[in-house]
Amino acid sequence: MTDETVTSPERLHFLIVEDDPGVVRSYERQLQRDVELRVATTFEEGCAALEQQRDFAAVMLDLYLPGQGNGLKLLERVRGSNRDVPCVLVSAGYDPDVVNRANALGAEWLAKPLLGENFTRLVERARLYRHQAVLVPCDVTTFSTRYNLTLSETRVLELAVRGMPYREIAVCLNVANQTVRRHASKIRRKAGTRTLKQVLVRLLSNKKPS
Repeated sequence: MTDETVTSPERLHFLIVEDDPGVVRSYERQLQRDVELRVATTFEEGCAALEQQRDFAAVMLDLYLPGQGNGLKLLERVRGSNRDVPCVLVSAGYDPDVVNRANALGAEWLAKPLLGENFTRLVERARLYRHQAVLVPCDVTTFSTRYNLTLSETRVLELAVRGMPYREIAVCLNVANQTVRRHASKIRRKAGTRTLKQVLVRLLSNKKPS
């Protein structure tokens, strides 16, 4: 999403499931200023972490893990208890079946090595996910009714509130990326804001429209 996301001084908790110590160190260098990391190195350790701690703001999973499962299996477990937390599945090689399955589960697939912008975007999504805790479910519906949003526009807004970028929203809705951008533009115009971020801030702060 091109708009800036809402930020907060709150320190975030990320779960990293990765068996390569070098990769873990690179994640720590990129994320240490923003988040507290819990690291698991096997499929079983990842499962245990998910059972023991449920307040993760984001989850990063390597596809290939030691143990009785892989990153996709862990992703399915994450979605079994939390359908909204931002998730990233990472692997060195591209497999369209893996990418499609990850996207279907609401996760972003990224190729190793990760870039700085990948971490920046994930932290932004995690902060927005944490902010949505103050958003009561009826707010999007109320906003949609007030501004006469269509069903498609409302769905785009619901996914944007979860911190999804346009391309992930497009995958979830099975539409073109340009279609999502068109809906976002209509939402901004109807709400009388210049950016989608301003719409999200209004929702997340429960601010009454003037």
